[in-house]
Amino acid sequence: MILREDRYSEKVSPYLRPNFPYVCGRAATWGKPCHNGPNNDGSCGGVSECRPYKEGGRWNCRRPASAGGPCEQGPMPDGSCCLTREACKPRRTIRKIRGQFSILAIIMVIAAIIGFGFNNSDDEIQSSLNPGPLSNIHKNFTSDSGCVSCHSAHNSGAEGWLTAILTKADTSDSCSNCHSFKQPINVAHNSPEFVRENAPKTECTMCHKEHRGENANIKVMTDAQCSSCHTKKFDNFSGNHPNFGENYPFVKRTAISFNHSTHVEDYFKDDRYKNNAPKGGCVGCHDVSRADRIVPIKGYNKTCSSCHNDNMSSQPFVFFTFPEFEENPFNTNEIIKDNLIVKGLLPEEKEEMAEKLDKIIASNFSDGTKEKDEEEYEPVSSETLTPIVAHLLDVDGEEAEEYSEAVSELVSGIIEDGLSNISEVIEEAGGNSKKQLHGLSGETLGSAMLAWAANKEYESSSETVEQGWYANELSIVYSPVSHGDPVMKAWIDFIAKTGSEELREAYLSGSDGAGSCTKCHAVTRVSEEKFEVEWKSTASIERPLVKYSHKPHINLLGPGTLCQSCHKINSEAKFADAFKQLDKHKFASNFKSIEKDTCTECHGSGQVAQNCLTCHNYHQEPSLKKTMIRQIAKKESK
Repeated sequence: MILREDRYSEKVSPYLRPNFPYVCGRAATWGKPCHNGPNNDGSCGGVSECRPYKEGGRWNCRRPASAGGPCEQGPMPDGSCCLTREACKPRRTIRKIRGQFSILAIIMVIAAIIGFGFNNSDDEIQSSLNPGPLSNIHKNFTSDSGCVSCHSAHNSGAEGWLTAILTKADTSDSCSNCHSFKQPINVAHNSPEFVRENAPKTECTMCHKEHRGENANIKVMTDAQCSSCHTKKFDNFSGNHPNFGENYPFVKRTAISFNHSTHVEDYFKDDRYKNNAPKGGCVGCHDVSRADRIVPIKGYNKTCSSCHNDNMSSQPFVFFTFPEFEENPFNTNEIIKDNLIVKGLLPEEKEEMAEKLDKIIASNFSDGTKEKDEEEYEPVSSETLTPIVAHLLDVDGEEAEEYSEAVSELVSGIIEDGLSNISEVIEEAGGNSKKQLHGLSGETLGSAMLAWAANKEYESSSETVEQGWYANELSIVYSPVSHGDPVMKAWIDFIAKTGSEELREAYLSGSDGAGSCTKCHAVTRVSEEKFEVEWKSTASIERPLVKYSHKPHINLLGPGTLCQSCHKINSEAKFADAFKQLDKHKFASNFKSIEKDTCTECHGSGQVAQNCLTCHNYHQEPSLKKTMIRQIAKKESK
């Protein structure tokens, strides 16, 4: 017996290793176990022969000698093993089965004791295994249904108890009946980043312990609880906590291209602009009264308008320019006179419009009786079609023979149906005509189209106010009324959504784009076929597990120039380059990275708190479900 190589096999020896409650399914069936063996939870230990390791840029096989040594094929290019097999189903060892029967016997004895219970002085039945009172918050919401609120085995009879005994219990599902978090729930920090093969699941009860009394704070966690999961251990923050990363705390460029370096060191010192410099330093622009994780700016009108208002009106949005035609695309001037726009006018307006049409038609005759020969057609315009209308009509705006038919139909349609015709074109392209054409006068649009159809430049009967929608000699133009103009934003968003490189270059250019919007607002590529303009100056939270509030620090240090105690401007950073491309994660911060030493000046041993929860969150996007909120309202109304 002692000379047998399989003397420790469960088939020939009663000896079993106590730390392994399962044996390999292959060993149990064929007597040929794999070298991985089963996991402690009874799952297969792995389907690959080995786990290759990378050395010097090359993946190497490390299959053990007991399994035949390194294989000839070697690892796959991605580092995975080339030899795989189907997973087996490990079997419980005799020791494991015997242990379960022992536990079952003990539970049955305890259940019997529970069943009998004993009487207290108030003649009430009290369980001999009372785990202790719940915290007040949970006690209030479980008082009606009792233990079954969280423990499904209660009130389910002997079968439920036996099931609870033989299966691993986790009350996390009960917790999620009321509490919700960013998915997934049973993964560390509710983060998809930690969803990995064989990654352990987390449970609410790992950190939150109930039945500790009515006044217990079950949200409090110790540093030891945090470090129990983290592979990199450290004693405390001021000691061996890792240093912060490069560009900390930023992980992407800002939404607004505001270069602190050039403004503070150049513009605000220039005699031409120094009167516009913010008073009080940083707090001149940042609203410390609303300081929290970020300190928001006070708004465009209070911070930027004194220098940048003129930029918007200097670069209007040219929507439509009547283009050059090689031949007159409109049949006769009589068609213009008989068009439906005249028939649709109010009675008092018909006569006035008819007179305008007669003048237009008369001016198109050489001697009043003879129509100009079409061979002598000289187009009033030498312009090309605007990129936005070329996109809406899906034509080449540079080639007259390509756009002539489509543009003539568009002009004729507007003359006949007014705004409804161009609105339909915008809607079919995925736009919102109510927002994009808001404020455009049908009379102005129709009058301009009539003049152009008659091969004449448009002349307004009144002085043209170049603000909002207006028509000039050959174009329909929109000039922003103010910062944040809704019509201008609607067109910019529509252009960004199309994903067209040509439209982006024509209208979203930071140097000469419409409205100068993207001179300050970053343009980001969100997919292969879509851009996005970042209108909000407040950036979204990119470090969800880190929490920080400026308010207590401002109250301690005082506002103003002391902000630069932590935020030091990096004059050498190529800040502006980040806004010349479309990837928001490629950037150079305007500020130097905040070092850990800056924080440890206060947060250290014997000073300000430095435990994990001072700076870190565990859950992402925690909230109460609607059913729980209704219960809270119901409780408070009583």
